[in-house]
Amino acid sequence: MKFLHSFTFPVDYNNLRKRGIRFNGNYGYGYILKNSGDNRICISISKKKLKLAVDRNLMRRRIRNAFTFCLKKEGISYHLFYTYNFSDILPYNKILNEVTFILENCR
Repeated sequence: MKFLHSFTFPVDYNNLRKRGIRFNGNYGYGYILKNSGDNRICISISKKKLKLAVDRNLMRRRIRNAFTFCLKKEGISYHLFYTYNFSDILPYNKILNEVTFILENCR
């Protein structure tokens, strides 16, 4: 069974923007909404910030893994849209700190 599911656009995204909480982190921003069902996540990384697809996919995997780790630890399900807005590749521990900061401030 998958722990994270992808969004069904535009239904999930519009619902998230209307009812969700907007957050700003050190390396990105987005919307988060508590949910009673499954976890859904959408990660957006601009080509202007990271030119190579390999780098964008690496950051996407690291961000997804950090959210999975934190959400399993909390046991709460969320709908989440995250836009990575930084031009460097960050190590996993900085991303994990960012995700922990976001989830603590959005409770």
